[in-house]
Amino acid sequence: MKKIIVSSIGSVALVSGLMASKPATQNPMPNKKHTFSVEGRDFKIDGKPMLIISGEMHYPRTPRAYWRDRLKKARAMGINTICTYVFWNRHEPSPGKWDFEGDNDLVAFVKMCQEEGMFVIVRPGPYVCTEWDCGGLPGWLLADQKMVLRDNNPAFMKPAMAYLEKISSMMAPLSVEKGGPVLMLQIENEYGSFGSDKAFLRAHEKAMRKGGWKGVLFTSDGPTDRMIKGGTLPEYTATMNFGGNAKKAFQKLEEYRPGQARMNGEFWVGWFDHWLKPHHTTSAAAKAKELDWMLKNGISVNIYMFHGGTNFAYYAGANGSDSHYDSDTTSYDYSAVLTENGAPSDKFEAFKSVIRKRVPSATFGPMPDPIPIITLPEIKLTQSTNLFQQLPAEFISSKQPLKMEQLGQSLGFILYETTLEGPVHGKLKVDRIQDRGQVYIDGKQVGIFDRRSKKLSLPIHLSAGKHKLQILVENMGRVNFGHGMRNERKGLHGKVTLAGKEITDWKNFSLPMADCKGIDFEKSGASLPVLKRGEFSVSEQGDAWLNMEKWGKGVVWINGHNLGRYWSRGCQQTLYVPGCWLNHGANARNEVVVLELELEKSPTVLNSAPKPIWEVRADDTQLTRKKGQNLDLQGVKPVHQAEFAAGDTWQTVKFDKIHQGRYLALEALSAQNGDAHAAITELEILDEHGKMIPRDQLAVIYADSEEVIAEAGSANNVIDNQPTTYWHTQWKDKSPKYPHAIVLDLGKERKISGFRYLPRPNSVNGRIKQYKIYLNAAKFKGL
Repeated sequence: MKKIIVSSIGSVALVSGLMASKPATQNPMPNKKHTFSVEGRDFKIDGKPMLIISGEMHYPRTPRAYWRDRLKKARAMGINTICTYVFWNRHEPSPGKWDFEGDNDLVAFVKMCQEEGMFVIVRPGPYVCTEWDCGGLPGWLLADQKMVLRDNNPAFMKPAMAYLEKISSMMAPLSVEKGGPVLMLQIENEYGSFGSDKAFLRAHEKAMRKGGWKGVLFTSDGPTDRMIKGGTLPEYTATMNFGGNAKKAFQKLEEYRPGQARMNGEFWVGWFDHWLKPHHTTSAAAKAKELDWMLKNGISVNIYMFHGGTNFAYYAGANGSDSHYDSDTTSYDYSAVLTENGAPSDKFEAFKSVIRKRVPSATFGPMPDPIPIITLPEIKLTQSTNLFQQLPAEFISSKQPLKMEQLGQSLGFILYETTLEGPVHGKLKVDRIQDRGQVYIDGKQVGIFDRRSKKLSLPIHLSAGKHKLQILVENMGRVNFGHGMRNERKGLHGKVTLAGKEITDWKNFSLPMADCKGIDFEKSGASLPVLKRGEFSVSEQGDAWLNMEKWGKGVVWINGHNLGRYWSRGCQQTLYVPGCWLNHGANARNEVVVLELELEKSPTVLNSAPKPIWEVRADDTQLTRKKGQNLDLQGVKPVHQAEFAAGDTWQTVKFDKIHQGRYLALEALSAQNGDAHAAITELEILDEHGKMIPRDQLAVIYADSEEVIAEAGSANNVIDNQPTTYWHTQWKDKSPKYPHAIVLDLGKERKISGFRYLPRPNSVNGRIKQYKIYLNAAKFKGL
C-alpha cells in the first residue's frame, strides 16, 4: 500500500503575467540606518515624533506570490508600517527541523515590506493566539504528557526560548538601527489575559536580547486592570488591544502609565468566524470614527486585520475549554480592510479618508491593478477511492488508543482500528474525543462522535462473528486562547467501551493528509470516507471560489495546495482558490482532489462561485438550551437583586454576604430601553476573596434564547473573554419577551462574593436593567 506522505505547505508558486509579484517601482524608504525610540508621549524616528499607522498582515495566510499586491495596497491607503506575528509551528514543524522557505520566508517578507516603503513590527510570540492552531505553539510539544504550555517550566521554556532566540537573531540584522525596517519586537502576546508571572515575561525578554535584538520591546494587552497588571513590564511600552471605546481604553492605560506613548496594538476592525456560527461583519463608518479619534489625539494604531487572508490546510484554531468547543473557519476574512482575496472592502476608502484628514504628512502609493476574478469550468470528478484503501503500511499497536501527538503528528487525521467479536448489542462509548470522529463497522459509517455537541456514544448491534471497528478522528484545530489550550492533545482520550466492556488492542494509523501525494486512484471505491479526483483547464489566470454548498464535510487540494476544510453547515460555503496556484493556457492542466467525510451521496462535479457565500444551516447543536429544557426558579430565593447602571462599561456587583453554590443563574427582568432583548458581553464570577474564577473552569449550561442565525449571539460568549462578542437573545424570526435567563456551572461548589458584568458594546439594544441572581448546590429544576 502507498503511504500518504507527511509534508508541509508553503511552496512558492511560479506565476506570470498579472499574477507575478511586480517589484517596487520606487523605494521611499531605502536601506538607511535610523534610530528609533520611545520618549514620553512619542515614538521617535531619528529623534522626530512618529505616528505609527500600521496594518496587520500574516505572511503564511497569503500566498507568497501575492505578498507584494497586499503590501502595495497598504501603502496606497497611507499605512507606514506592517505588523506581523511569527508562527512557531510553521517554522519548526518537528523538533529541530526549521522551515523558512516559500510562504514561510519571514526574512523575505520583512525585506519586501521595506521595498514597498514601510517599517515593520514583529510579534514573535512564541504564543501568538490569532485564531491559529494552538496559538502558534507546535503540536509536538504535547507529545510530552506532562507538558504545561505557556508556563515557566523547563520542558516548555527550553524549546520556546530557543525558538525565540532564533527569531530574534534573524530580526536583529533587519532592525532600523542596522538599515532594515524593523522598529520593535513584542514580548509574548496578551499575557495579561492568561497570567501574571513576571518571571515568565522576563525570560522572553532575556531570550530576545540573547538572540541579538538590541532595539525597542513592547507588550500588548487588553485595557482592563487585570490585563494591564498581569501582562506588562514597567520599563517597556504597553500597547492596548481593543475594537472600540478607544477613549475609555486609554483612560484606563493612563491610570497605570501616565504620560506614556500611546498605541492601539490591535485595533479590531472585524472579527473571526466559527463553524456553525454566523459570519461576522462590522460597520466601516463606526470603525472609521474610532480611527479618527485616535489619530486626532496623536495615538498610533495597528489595524487588525488590514488583510486577514486564509487559514490554509489545518492551521485554523478554536475557542473552548472542557465545557465547550468552537473551531474556526478556513477563511480568515475577518471583515478586514482587504477581503480574503485581497480586494479593498468599504473600510479601505473610509480609513484612507481619515488618514488623509488627520495625518498631513502621510504618503499614499499607487494602487496596483486588481487581480482578476474568473469562473472555473464545471470540474468533473472522474476518479474515486476509499481513504481506507490508502492507509500507510506502518501503524502503532497499543492497548488503549494513542493521542495524535504520541504518533509524532500535529495536524490532520488519525485512524483507530480494532476487531470486535459478536454478537453484541449496546452502546459504543468514548471517554473523550478531540475533536470529531466518524465511526465505521465493517467499512460502513454508523455514526459520529463529536466534541462540540458532546456526542460520545451511539448504539451498536453486531451479529455473530468478527467485525472491524474503525474510528477516523479529525483534528478540527487546537484551542488558541485561554487555559483550555493546555489540554489540546488530539484523538481519543481514555477508554473506549462497548456494552460496558472496554475495547483493547488498537492499531493507530497516522494520517496527516498535508497533501494528496501517494494516493492511488487505481484502487477505486466510492464509499466513505471517499477521495475524488478531477482535472480542469483555464485559459486565463485569476482568483476563484469553489462552491461547496452541496457537499458535506472535508478537505480540498488544488495542484497539491491544501485549500483547507469545508463544511456545508456553514457559515463558510466556499473555498478561496488563489489564481497564483492555477496553471493556465491551452495545454495546462489543473488537478483537484476532494476528501469527503460525511455525505454518502456526494456530488461528482465541482462548481465555482463568483464571490464568497456565507450561510449557516441551523440545527439544535448550535443552542445551549437543549430540547425540553425550561428553567424553573419557582421557590428558589435569589441571593441578590438590583439594577444595572446604564452605559457600556464594566460593572462590579458585591453581594451583601458570601453565598455558596455550584450553579449560578442570572435572571434578567427588563431592559434599559424597554425592549424585548437581553445581551451580555462578559460575566466574571468572583470567589470569596473577590478574585475572578478562571473562565475555563466555568460552563454555560442554559440560556432561554440565543440569536445564532442572523448574529453570533451564542450564550458561550459571556465567558469567552472577548469584548466584541456577546450573548444576544433571538431577534431574527421571533423576539421572546422578558424574563431572560442564563445559567453557569461553576465546576464545583464554591463560595461567591459577587460578579462583574460587561454590557454589550456600541448599542443600548439588549442592555439589561433589572435582574436577580440565584445560586444552588444542585442543578435548578428543568435542567
